[in-house]
Amino acid sequence: MDDKTVGQELRAIVGERFVLTDPSELRPYECDGNTIFKKLPRAVVLPGHVLKRLARVVRLLAGSGIPFIPARGGDGAFERCGAGPMAK
Repeated sequence: MDDKTVGQELRAIVGERFVLTDPSELRPYECDGNTIFKKLPRAVVLPGHVLKRLARVVRLLAGSGIPFIPARGGDGAFERCGAGPMAK
């Protein structure tokens, strides 16, 4: 699945304002506390009403063979879900 399609599919699930796909918006999500290994994600799904739709997001990514990393802010809930590295 190409980057444009991934973004469209994610937006269809969680809504436009909860999906980042512009490279300038994705920079803060290219690494966690370990800044040695950086990889720009293809997309980021932000919090909001995402928890209600999280299973659909995970099914889309897993079904498309797209690796993802759920991240949380220490409160036990997923804050964002980065969808694999950018396609070359």
